[in-house]
Amino acid sequence: MDVEKVIEFILDQQAKTEVQFAKHEAEFAKHEAEFAKIAGMIAQMAAIQLRTTESLEKLNASQALTDQAIRDLAAKQAITETKLQGLIDALSRNRNGHGN
Repeated sequence: MDVEKVIEFILDQQAKTEVQFAKHEAEFAKHEAEFAKIAGMIAQMAAIQLRTTESLEKLNASQALTDQAIRDLAAKQAITETKLQGLIDALSRNRNGHGN
């Protein structure tokens, strides 16, 4: 057994392993950067979802107020129509009763 050839083989394998290790470290760093970018995008999406949810809640509250205002207006309009019809009836009876 030639000790020098064994040592040379071991050193060659170690060099190749170090090159491969360096490549894997570079790939790992690249993937870490990509994951950080994705995490940032997820955080942005979560913030957008939160703002959208808050806006939707405000819109729903505003819609409820609008719906109530329309119901109130419809009730007041019904009262106004009843009073107007009463006035029209009263004026019609006055004319008919006095011969105007």
